[in-house]
Amino acid sequence: MPDPQADLEPDSDLDTGRIRAERYGHLPEHVALADTTTAQVSGPAPDPTMGRDIERDIALHKVGG
Repeated sequence: MPDPQADLEPDSDLDTGRIRAERYGHLPEHVALADTTTAQVSGPAPDPTMGRDIERDIALHKVGG
């Protein structure tokens, strides 16, 4: 099976630019921000302290040594 990239070997900087333009020269269609949606329903963030009293934990840590 022939390699599809074999004919895209650059011989010079000009060829490298041509190859890059062939590969990446076409941008995808523009999507307006108003047309985008979230993929998942988001809810409230969990409590980062998980209900623990951080001030008490710091005090016990400092007293304990």
